[in-house]
Amino acid sequence: MGSFISISRNPVPKYFRIEVNNKYGYIDKLGNEIVKPQFKRAQKYVYGNVFWARDFNQNYLLFNVDGTTISKDTFDHCSKQFTINKWTVKKDDQYGIIDSTGQILVPFEYEKLKTYRDGLIVATKKDKLGYIFEETSEKFIPLPNQENYDYEYLGEFYFSFFDKKENRYGIYNSRTGKIDVKAKHRKIGRVRYQQVLLESFDKGKNKGIGIYDLRLKKFIVPPGEYIDIWIPANVSYLESSAIDQMEEDSLFIGTKSEDGKTLVYYVINSHGKSFKVKGNLAPQGYNFWDSGFFGGIAVFKYKVQNQVKIGIINPKGELLFAPKYDGVFGVSEQMITISKNGLFGYINLSGNEIIEPQFKKAGRFINGITYVKKEILKDHEIIIEEGYINKEGNFVWKKPQ
Repeated sequence: MGSFISISRNPVPKYFRIEVNNKYGYIDKLGNEIVKPQFKRAQKYVYGNVFWARDFNQNYLLFNVDGTTISKDTFDHCSKQFTINKWTVKKDDQYGIIDSTGQILVPFEYEKLKTYRDGLIVATKKDKLGYIFEETSEKFIPLPNQENYDYEYLGEFYFSFFDKKENRYGIYNSRTGKIDVKAKHRKIGRVRYQQVLLESFDKGKNKGIGIYDLRLKKFIVPPGEYIDIWIPANVSYLESSAIDQMEEDSLFIGTKSEDGKTLVYYVINSHGKSFKVKGNLAPQGYNFWDSGFFGGIAVFKYKVQNQVKIGIINPKGELLFAPKYDGVFGVSEQMITISKNGLFGYINLSGNEIIEPQFKKAGRFINGITYVKKEILKDHEIIIEEGYINKEGNFVWKKPQ
């Protein structure tokens, strides 16, 4: 078994999957065909020069982009590529991890394996839940006291645990092997930059949801200051540049009721400082659609002439531009996916329309391109165009009709 090599947790794809006549191959970001369509199944993105694919004999194999087979070993299943040179694979109903040469990094002896971008692998072995540090070795470390605790991974090497006797939640630190937060909380959120939402059972001022800093080992926003607090973003969709900016900007949204009736929204930054969200919010409140503080902006519903439209705010709660779109679906490479009248397009971070809404389906930009689908009415017939476009809205590869 080989040792792990630490690399970037946010690799950029080099090659993109295409499908023609139910066969899969790959192009580069300029639309050049790199691997002709020939496989029954294949991974969506290729980050190096190696990819897994399933041939028409139902075998999962590793291939080089030049068409050669990396290893003669076949697998029952291959997962998505989680770094440039590693895959989770299944063989004889057991999971392991291999590299781009076919070398086994984690042996095939686990019932479940789940990899995370922070470098931890959560595994199940002989019905015992535990973890493997990707950066060091393949050693499996079972989580302690599983007869009394139910565990869930929170990210950044922290697990929540539910104490069945106390009927409370706490936090376990896999790096130290110790409990960082005792089991006395009603709910626990995901860990982001070593900060977490905790809902307390305590009476009086300490009852409710607060923001706890695991580094400082204290609340930066005490429980009960806000009616509710939440994290308005899905980390798995964030690119590294957006994560870096978001860490400096803002992480949380909180609500207060200043008159006992109306909810007032606040942006709360990572130091606990808050800013009131300005503008005429719609009564139904917010909707993020996996959006949130991507690169320093967040999404809210606003009332505009008795219609609900989507607005975008900055980390100080200020509206960036007049709301006019029906939906906002996240930021990718400085491009925001929006919808209007059932069609998707793209604007930039200043609110300028870059690609007008015209697509029935639209994805997020990765390495300068994204997959879209549009319908064109021509001579009373609907023509479907789909493929990869660049940031100017031009097709770099279009699926043959």
